[in-house]
Amino acid sequence: MTNLDQKFVGTDRDRLIREQERFRLLLEINSTLVRKLNLRELLAQVSGCIRRVLQHDYSSFCLYDPLTKRLNVHAVDFPEGPGEIRQEPVFPVKDSPAGEAFSTGKALLVHRLDAQTFPSEITEMLIRDGIRSGCWLPLGEGKVLWEL
Repeated sequence: MTNLDQKFVGTDRDRLIREQERFRLLLEINSTLVRKLNLRELLAQVSGCIRRVLQHDYSSFCLYDPLTKRLNVHAVDFPEGPGEIRQEPVFPVKDSPAGEAFSTGKALLVHRLDAQTFPSEITEMLIRDGIRSGCWLPLGEGKVLWEL
C-alpha cells in the first residue's frame, strides 16, 4: 500500500469513526427522550449527551407565552456558570438572540454576543454570566426554543 493509499484509508476510517459517534449520540438522545423525565432532567440529559461531541457551557429551553408575548427560560443546564440566568427569567421577544430565532423560525449562530446587536436585559444577563457566543434553535411549531 502506498502512502497515498494509507492516507485515504486513514481518512475513511476517521470519517467512519465520527459517523459512528454521531449514531451513538442520536441513539442515546432517543433513549433519553422516550424516558419519562421532567423538563429539567430531560435538558440535563440531552445537554450532557451533546456536550461529549459539541463543547458548550450553557443550554436551556425557552417557551413562548402567547398571553404575555414573552419568552420564559426553563430548565437551565449551566454546570460551571455563576448562574444569574439560572433564575429562569422571562423576557420580551424583541431585541434578543432568542427572540430573533423565535421570530424568524431559523437557527441563529452568534460568534460574538454583544448588547449593541441585541440590546436587551437577557443579553446583558447572558454576558454577565460569561456567555460570549451561542446558538439559538427554534424547535417545533414556534413555541419552543433551545439555547446552546
